[in-house]
Amino acid sequence: MENEQNTFRKEERLCNRIVIDKLFTDGQMVFCFPFRFVFLVTESNEQRYPAKVVFSVPRKNFKKAVDRNLIRRRMREAFRTGKHPLYEMLRSNNKNVSLMVIYTNKEIAEYPFIQKSLIKGMKKMMDTILEKKNKLQ
Repeated sequence: MENEQNTFRKEERLCNRIVIDKLFTDGQMVFCFPFRFVFLVTESNEQRYPAKVVFSVPRKNFKKAVDRNLIRRRMREAFRTGKHPLYEMLRSNNKNVSLMVIYTNKEIAEYPFIQKSLIKGMKKMMDTILEKKNKLQ
C-alpha cells in the first residue's frame, strides 16, 4: 500500500487465545537471539494487516512488571518501524501470519540491539516461509 505509516493498531495485535494455543501446537519456530519467533502461516483473506503479533516477556526472567513492560514497549516499537518488508512479502505471496515474539534474554537490552535483532529475526522467519512455499511448488 502506498503512503503506509508506521503504526501498530489493534487489528495487528493477536488477542485470540485459541489462535495462540494453535501457534504452539501447529506453528513453526525460529530463534534469533534474544528472540524466539513462533509463527503460523495461513492463506490470506486479510490484505490490510497480514500479520497479527503478540509480544511476550517471561515473568520467570523479569520479576518486576516495570521491566517486562519496558522490554515489551521496545519490542513493539522495533516491530512497528521494521514491519514493512514482512508485510510486503506476505501480501505478494497472499499469506497471513500469526506471530508470537518471545524475549529470552535474562538482561534488559537497549533499544538499538532489540531493533536490529528483531529485524534480523523477521528476515530469518521470512526466509523460512518462502522456503516452505518453494518446497510445496
